[in-house]
Amino acid sequence: MEIKFLKKEDGKHVLVCSRKDGTSTWMHLDPFFLHHDLMHYAVETNMQFKSAFYGMIAKGVFITDFELPKDKRNIELPDEALYAEGIVNLIMMESNQGKLDNFNATLHESLQQNKFFLNPVFVADEQLQAIHNAYLHLTQQWNKLQKGESITFHFEE
Repeated sequence: MEIKFLKKEDGKHVLVCSRKDGTSTWMHLDPFFLHHDLMHYAVETNMQFKSAFYGMIAKGVFITDFELPKDKRNIELPDEALYAEGIVNLIMMESNQGKLDNFNATLHESLQQNKFFLNPVFVADEQLQAIHNAYLHLTQQWNKLQKGESITFHFEE
């Protein structure tokens, strides 16, 4: 799947995901979701998740499906999607509030607080560093873009 982030003049940037079957889905991105979705790419590719956000989109889910209230969504989130969301949110929280003492314990606590009782996944320090490095590289690429330009990534299902 091709993932394109387009920098727009009006600040309503665009994320377009084009699937191998020729279909696509897109959304406008505010600054929060721009960084959130770049972080998803860094997490999912480094953790080798195939059924999280981008994997679900590659398999036919539309981005707008995630925007619906939880009780109106017609999708079920696989374990990888729940882990990816937790990892993305914690890393973004760390960037604002400082490094967590125990990333994995905090991840599992947050999942349990949200009533997601999943088999534990362990994020090694090397994986966290690789995610941080990938995200830094993605944001540097984004920051170099002029209005009207885009960056494109590929996600393998």
